Amino acid sequence: MYVTNFLLSISEKIKTTHFFVFFLIFFVYLTFSITNIYFNALAGADNYKYFQNILFVFGESDTTFDNQGLLYYFLIAFLLSLRTSSFHYSENINTIIKSNSVLLSETILIANLLIFICGLIGFYYLMKKLKIAKNKSIFILIMLVCFPSLYYLRLNMKPEILAFALIPWIFYFLESFLESKRNILLVNISILLSILILSKGSIAAMVLACLFTKFIINYKLFSFKQILIGFGSLLIALSLITIENNILGIGNLLDRDPEPNYNFKAPSNIVYNLDTERLLKDPKKNYHRDSLIGITLIDLTGDYFELNWKEDSVLFSKNIKPLIVSRDRDLDNENLKLFNLDTELKNIVYSGPGPDYTIYYLRYINLLLSIFFIFLTLKYFFKEKKSNKIYLIFPFIGIFVLLINTLFGFPQNNFDPTVGDTYKVFYYSFLIPFSMIVILKNINFKIFKNLIFVLVFLLFTFVNLGFPKSNNESLDLEIKASIENTIFCELNKNIIENSFITGVKVQCIDQNVFGPIKTDIKKVPFFSLFLLFLSSALSFISLKKK
Repeated sequence: MYVTNFLLSISEKIKTTHFFVFFLIFFVYLTFSITNIYFNALAGADNYKYFQNILFVFGESDTTFDNQGLLYYFLIAFLLSLRTSSFHYSENINTIIKSNSVLLSETILIANLLIFICGLIGFYYLMKKLKIAKNKSIFILIMLVCFPSLYYLRLNMKPEILAFALIPWIFYFLESFLESKRNILLVNISILLSILILSKGSIAAMVLACLFTKFIINYKLFSFKQILIGFGSLLIALSLITIENNILGIGNLLDRDPEPNYNFKAPSNIVYNLDTERLLKDPKKNYHRDSLIGITLIDLTGDYFELNWKEDSVLFSKNIKPLIVSRDRDLDNENLKLFNLDTELKNIVYSGPGPDYTIYYLRYINLLLSIFFIFLTLKYFFKEKKSNKIYLIFPFIGIFVLLINTLFGFPQNNFDPTVGDTYKVFYYSFLIPFSMIVILKNINFKIFKNLIFVLVFLLFTFVNLGFPKSNNESLDLEIKASIENTIFCELNKNIIENSFITGVKVQCIDQNVFGPIKTDIKKVPFFSLFLLFLSSALSFISLKKK
């Protein structure tokens, strides 16, 4: 109680909102800088496939990959064209010159960050509409920045990050419409919805399912005329983007042949199958390919498929210093407690049964956090009012869409039985913030134990990413080569140098990237850009009227 009162007295002496805004900006910058140094976005899940869409914008490829909407990839290509006039690229990222690799990776990460920030602003206004206090709203945004399955979005070059950016605005304008009944809000919803529908099939199904669920709950508040306005605006916007895709030579979103290894349906028992013993003894990639529950429990807060920060080639996964280790059984350690602190090696020594499983301590924390998150979701589902219950089930709607796709092969087969990666949390991660907002708005952060839990979670975020590191000369040199080509090298180099054990110095390099691929933009999604700018203008006008 004394500590709580002390913290509250400090907060009263400063402008609390400024304090939270500062930490929000700090965590956004910190997570971006760490990612930019320790992660290569070209190594992200299937990014080598989706880079074909970037090459398509530059006229270096005749087709896009997977017939997905071009807007997201155009935004990355446009940013890349601002940074260099040419570059070198290869699907074998190990053959790309370091400066080229860093520039391409950094451009993807910067584009994703800017899009992510648009989403954060949208969720802030949605929370404002839900009557959540300003300081708590900003605090929740900090949690969104650090939540593992939302962090996935910023690492991958896929349109799910665009869904994260636009979907909060869709539901903000829907909540605003339910209050004001202004038809212009329906037009704006339709514009944003059309962009998402034609960006990717799974995104379209999930967003439409969530929006339809929200509509069913509130259908009495819509007149027939308003429904016509919404559908009419949506059809016009969809027609424009469809015409655009035909002009650009992009195929139908549903007209795609599954890759041979994905041309299967999932067995029905995958929905409820769970090998608890294996989950505890082998919480590893591919060991739970036959269990939706197992995959979800690990992947919600951990990189189960090892395609992000656990990917073998990125610095995140290298030289990880374990915080918990098992004791040496050959030594006379009979008087040791269950857990002992080794001050010399700076880790916790476990002396209990099952010493071989200490290597999975992070996985176990992932499991506990995931179970706790699901428990809170169910708890507040039975406590919240009907309008908020809808937001709590959004991630489950996303899972339901994936199940329809994999169990019934609709609209195409899309399941690889050797990995089960169609159930990645990533695919519906842009729906998770809705549940988090409803959960966190009910938590009193003035209670000391709740505050401590949040602070520990924020600390765990970085442990989960592979910190602290056991530095050696090889790692120091890799980090040095990575940071020297980054945009914030001058700001970060002193901090990074202090983490080196070899005394090596960072020399920031002016990026001078060139190669055979010219960044002259040849394919422009004019209608999509027009709709995006129109929506932005309507959004600005709407916010100004508040």
